[in-house]
Amino acid sequence: MTRLRALAVVVAALVATAAGATAARAQSAPPASLVPAPTAAAVVETAAIEGDASRSGEASAATPSGDVAGERELGLRLGAAMGSGLTPGGLRFTGLMLYRMSAADWFEGSLGFTFGNPDASCFADRDGAFTCDPGAVSGAGIDLGAGVRRFVAVRGQFAPYLRAGLGVRVARYSDDSLTGLAMPVVAGAGVRARLSERVAVGADAAVEVGPAWFGRGLGAELELGMGVVVTADVRLY
Repeated sequence: MTRLRALAVVVAALVATAAGATAARAQSAPPASLVPAPTAAAVVETAAIEGDASRSGEASAATPSGDVAGERELGLRLGAAMGSGLTPGGLRFTGLMLYRMSAADWFEGSLGFTFGNPDASCFADRDGAFTCDPGAVSGAGIDLGAGVRRFVAVRGQFAPYLRAGLGVRVARYSDDSLTGLAMPVVAGAGVRARLSERVAVGADAAVEVGPAWFGRGLGAELELGMGVVVTADVRLY
């Protein structure tokens, strides 16, 4: 009996101790009514911050990044050119240099060669006037150009761009012993995909129009042409 009474006293003491600890914790915790609820202004501000972050992420995905092209690049274009009138057409090979000017714009300098049909296409009419009617892929030309390339809406590996520039061209129709000087305005667009850290390939199309001056009594002529090429660019640094 003595042992049972002692055990009952110990159990009662443990229960009293646990009840006291629970009551102490309840008194130290602040009532739920005292916890400040978020205000309407705070909710609006949080939503605005999240919206700005989302729009910023979308904009950065759709605009050129600093890695879209190198500070300096060398490139090649190979394709075909077609022209009306005395505009050289045929196989076109162009070497170019890219020089970065801003986050989205690159200076583009080029030197190109066009090789077309050299057959004679000029004749003198009954009045002695000299007239030429070459085909769309006739003649030959050497082009020196300068312009600006702007990358737009870059996404992942693909980088579309627009470009515009001015050129100086020497046109030659060898079998007619005819030479001319042209100053075309060039506008084009293309897209390229990066294969590695240093190499990118793509496609490009452009139209060109401008005045030209030829010998043998022809005088001023209008040149109008277009070109479609594949491209390869190599980053120097």
